Amino acid sequence: MKKIFKFLFVLVCIFILSSCVTTNGGSTHTYGDFKYKINKDTGEVMLIAFSKEGKKKDTIVIPTLIKGRKVTTLGYMKDYLLDDGNGVWTADFSGGNYSKIYFHCYLTTYNICEGHGIYYSGNENLNIFFADIIDGTDLMIVDKKNMNRCFLPTASKTKYGGSLYNHYNSANVVYYLNDDTETTFFCDDCDGTKVNVIPPEPYRDGYKFKGWYKEKEGINEFDFENEIIPNKEYDIENNYILNETSIYAKWEKK
Repeated sequence: MKKIFKFLFVLVCIFILSSCVTTNGGSTHTYGDFKYKINKDTGEVMLIAFSKEGKKKDTIVIPTLIKGRKVTTLGYMKDYLLDDGNGVWTADFSGGNYSKIYFHCYLTTYNICEGHGIYYSGNENLNIFFADIIDGTDLMIVDKKNMNRCFLPTASKTKYGGSLYNHYNSANVVYYLNDDTETTFFCDDCDGTKVNVIPPEPYRDGYKFKGWYKEKEGINEFDFENEIIPNKEYDIENNYILNETSIYAKWEKK
């Protein structure tokens, strides 16, 4: 009888403790370079950490989809019911030593500073590539000493304005969603080379993605294997002259 009582007591304690801390993510899964949770309200993916493989990579590309689910946030909100009711944004992307990291435009929440979102790489030559920011309330936070390593499409810099974006470099390779908006999906920066990475596949409700093209009309497909981005040019005062290579998504209505 005493054993049964002790067993029931342990179960009650576990239930009480588990009810004190809740998350909107549930179980942790691993896929490719990341560990992630699934938002129980939206069904979307929340990346929370690097996998063992991800920590070894030199180049990190944030995926758009994992197993058919949209990747929309880095980190997740953990609610502490015994606290003051405020949630705590949780993620741990420490341990990586990547030199490049690429973000797509579907991410709505990501911070890039110590203590928030994704931690800085230990690599001294880190370059960060941002795209368009869909949710203007969740902007990037980057230590000033690292701003010169950040790249952003000129269209996004112009769209959001402010002194913060003036410190970012203008990316010279820009991928446009081409969905009847001016949304920049992804960006890169090259100097007389092929693009560094092929971007993850974009998605659009009611449409099928047909590839990346040189024109909005989708006439000539961009050849990632052979296309060379032009060398960077500078004026007589050594000011950089931006020559953007624009690449457009092509869509087919389902």
